Amino acid sequence: ASASGSDSAAAAAASSDSALDSAASTASDEADSLLRLRRYCVEMVKPNPIDRQIVRIALPAVGALALDPLVALADTALIGRLGALAIGGVGISNNVFNMSFTVFNFLGMATTPTIAQQFGRGELDKASRTIARGLWISAVVGITAIALLGSLSSPIVRFFGANELVTPYAVAYLRARILAAPLFLASMVCQGAFRGYQDTRTPFLMSIAANIVNLTLYPLLIFTLKLGVAGAGIATAVSQATLTLGLLTLMIRK
Repeated sequence: ASASGSDSAAAAAASSDSALDSAASTASDEADSLLRLRRYCVEMVKPNPIDRQIVRIALPAVGALALDPLVALADTALIGRLGALAIGGVGISNNVFNMSFTVFNFLGMATTPTIAQQFGRGELDKASRTIARGLWISAVVGITAIALLGSLSSPIVRFFGANELVTPYAVAYLRARILAAPLFLASMVCQGAFRGYQDTRTPFLMSIAANIVNLTLYPLLIFTLKLGVAGAGIATAVSQATLTLGLLTLMIRK
């Protein structure tokens, strides 16, 4: 009986030691997990040069995206003072313009990664040739668009839903705005190139300048010179020219 009691006591002691070891191991694992979590959190909030560079590139790009709808809202408010027919005509013309050139978004999308790779490898001559090809394509396509949309503007806007009352407004705006088609396409190339050079600040600042020109010319041409929707189209074309020529000038200096 005495031996049996001793065995039971030994077994109980061994079981207790095993439980203590298991608890200690679990506590050690939890401590290690908390330590790793703490280190991860510290690394997440620790300043990183790459993070700062991402913010430097991203913020101006976001600002440029936010700028366009705000300016479009102000433009619509000014055109609205000309009446419902003017708003309808400008809206249809913008649809025609945007749909005509959406397919050429590749000018900016393809330029950015190509320039980034060439810039990263130090192949600046190749980067210059890439930009030049994009500008030549912009010139050829833009001049062709001026000829086609300018001569066929009336049937095109009617195809897009303009009736006989809205058509004169749509045609007047489209023919004025289409004059900047080559520069509109060239701006895609220029902005794509600046993004490839990791510079989104310059296009953002130039967009601000161009939109200031746009908002200044809108009331001047529409109401002071009484050009109506044609004045709105001219103002948009001039602001586009301001953006593109400014980017080209800065790119040459760059």
